[in-house]
Amino acid sequence: MPYRVLTGLSYPPDKTAEPGDIVDDLPPKSAKWLLDQGHIENVGAADRPAPEPSPAPEMGSEDNDEDGES
Repeated sequence: MPYRVLTGLSYPPDKTAEPGDIVDDLPPKSAKWLLDQGHIENVGAADRPAPEPSPAPEMGSEDNDEDGES
């Protein structure tokens, strides 16, 4: 599983990761406590921001009255 590194890490075998790096080779035992302590976060579909909603279509000029009356 891929993780985003939130604090600098050194992990076996002789690897390092800086904040913002995405890694998928953390030892499973380490990943659990690193998640629990907030040093890494899961990266996956559920953690990605939702796409921006499409803008609402503009109403035609005949539907918009300048003085606010219909």
